[in-house]
Amino acid sequence: MDAENPENWFSEAVATLGDRLTAARENAGLSCAEAASCLGISVETYTRWEQDSAFPRASLCHTIAGLFGVSLAWLLTGESLGVEPPQNDTPAQAPCLPSTDADLHRMREDLAETRLRVQQIDERLQRVLLHLE
Repeated sequence: MDAENPENWFSEAVATLGDRLTAARENAGLSCAEAASCLGISVETYTRWEQDSAFPRASLCHTIAGLFGVSLAWLLTGESLGVEPPQNDTPAQAPCLPSTDADLHRMREDLAETRLRVQQIDERLQRVLLHLE
């Protein structure tokens, strides 16, 4: 980003729509999941918008701007009323990762179930081996 010229921080030449979506969402104090829920879309869809791998329909852009409290012009171009550029001492925000905590929790549960199944199979094999001897 053009940190030396804060006026251009979110301009079209420097920032993408995804950059402005991220900044506006964070400024509004919303998580990706909260923003997606308010917009009636999946977290994955919203995350793709912030990553610039997909874009919102034009009909949703006005709703997004209203949700985040920025002007439609700022959201689309970085000009007009929007989010102030971050100060140099502002820590960087973590990127929006879809369902990371939920995925980890589900993986831990799956691992626990798999361990239990392996233990049960091992016990059965031990019993079968005892009967074969």
